[in-house]
Parts: sequence; structure tokens; C-alpha cells
Amino acid sequence: MALLCRIAAACAALALSCLAQAAPTLVTTPAALAANDSVNWSQLGIDGTTVGASFSATSANSWAISGALAGTDACVSVVSTGAVCGWTATTGFASGDSVIWAESGTTFAGTGPVTLSFAAALGAGLYMQASSPGSFTASITAFNGATNLGTFTSTSPNGSGLFIGVVDTVANVTRIQVAISSCAPGCDASDFAVNTLLLKEAAPVPELPTSALLGLGLLALPWVRSRATAASPRNQEVQA
Repeated sequence: MALLCRIAAACAALALSCLAQAAPTLVTTPAALAANDSVNWSQLGIDGTTVGASFSATSANSWAISGALAGTDACVSVVSTGAVCGWTATTGFASGDSVIWAESGTTFAGTGPVTLSFAAALGAGLYMQASSPGSFTASITAFNGATNLGTFTSTSPNGSGLFIGVVDTVANVTRIQVAISSCAPGCDASDFAVNTLLLKEAAPVPELPTSALLGLGLLALPWVRSRATAASPRNQEVQA
């Protein structure tokens, strides 16, 4: 039993060590993220729907997503076909896609950054683009709760949409914040759009069926009997 406890303690220490050393890395393509879940913003409403400073959504795998804007509100835009919040098709923004345009409907000022929170995941990412023409640099900051895991940037040299995300070896990303860190002269760095959120979720650990647990218990019985038998003479000597 003592040996088993020592092995369990060593495994736990190794797991904690790996967790402490893990850190997310930048990915710039959906393929590199290898997502297995997604959040389509069409669920927030039709083209022109106002999105509040705080909003919520649900992923295809039923994960709860919490969103937040730095400003007052944003707009749901349907790419190419939207009449109220018109967004032009480009890399990562296909005609018919529903995107969140971080721009106030009253002041027309940018309302980014955009923050998206979810259950602990292996990674997350999305396509984004500045509302003004010209090159821009996007940034993504990953968090585990209140802990900042790092900020990463990627640049679009011609102003077309780009994919930016983070991926890790352990499921410790619970929130991302995306922003435009710099853009062409005259642009509003807080005015941009984000497309579908992609998530890489860890596979759930399967639970052992009751029959398997019973089998493990039965396997342990001979060892318990052996320990009890071996201990019997010593107990008798003490009593004598």
C-alpha cells in the first residue's frame, strides 16, 4: 500500500510539473488549431442585430460561451449580403457568414477588444479583420482564469482577413481576448470584425463501468488475504 501511495504521489507531482511548464503557442491557420467545436454568431440574430457589451452563445458541442466588448455594443453582420451592417467578403470571411462587428451603432466608434470565455480548452482561434483598408496587426491574449498565459500577434500586410489563435498541450485556456494592436494611419484599432470562434476541446476521460471497478476490487482480494495471513503470526506473538 505504501508503494502504491508513493507511485500515486509521484504521478501527481509529474502531472503538476507538466501543467506548470505548459504554455500556449500561436497558430495562424484553422488546420494548425485542429478544432473540434465551433461557435457560429448567427445565433445572436439576423443582420443588423445589436449585440450588447455582454453577450452569450452556445457552441455546436453545447459549451456555454460568454462574450464581452470593451465598448457599449456591436453589430451582427452577414458578409456580402447584409444591408444594415455590411461586411465585404475576404480571406476567412465568406459570403453568408455571420460575424460580430465591434462598432457602436450610435457613435460608429470601435468597441473592441472582444473577450470570449469558455470551459477549459486546449486552444481557440478565429478569423478577424480591421474595418479600414490597409495592413493591420492582430493580437490574441490567452488566459487561464485570471492568469495571463501570453499575448501573440500576427500581421496582415494587405488588410485581408487573418486567422489568429492559440493552442496548448493541456486544457488550460479558459478565455481569449482579441484586438487590433496596430493598423494603417487613420484607422480605428478598436473597430474590427470577428468570424466563427473555433475551439479545440480535450476529449473527456471515459469512466470505468461498474463491472470493471468490481473486477479491480476482486483482483485486490488475494493480496488483502495474503497480507492478513502474513500478519497473523506477529499478532499472536504480541498477544503471547
